[in-house]
Amino acid sequence: MRPRTGHPSRAILSHPSSQRLNRDKYDLSDLRKFREPDYGENGFDCSGLTRAAYAAAGITIPRVAQDQFDAGPRLSPGTPLEIGDLVFYGTSEFDITHVGIYIGSGNMVNAPRRGAPVRTETYVRSSYRGATRPAA
Repeated sequence: MRPRTGHPSRAILSHPSSQRLNRDKYDLSDLRKFREPDYGENGFDCSGLTRAAYAAAGITIPRVAQDQFDAGPRLSPGTPLEIGDLVFYGTSEFDITHVGIYIGSGNMVNAPRRGAPVRTETYVRSSYRGATRPAA
């Protein structure tokens, strides 16, 4: 069974001078190029995907999931997620082991591991530790 990939058409990222998220300038369909089973030489791991997606919008974020979480800004618990937020997983906020890009409707774009197809799936997991909004 192939993973669900979806084809969202709403935008997630841009890099205007204000560094605010502008959903009209960077379309999620631009992430389709990252969904190939072997993007680049070995494909993406989770934090490589998030870094590449933000870089495509002109925003630099750290390379490793833990560093991306630490760089924030973190969202307070209960804050509604917005398209483009990074969602993080691990055993604690000091042991972040995974990250995805929230795309709305309870879903995220996820690179499960290097060499595996990038896919769309629910962001809800027991290991969820929080979210950040790097362009805020």
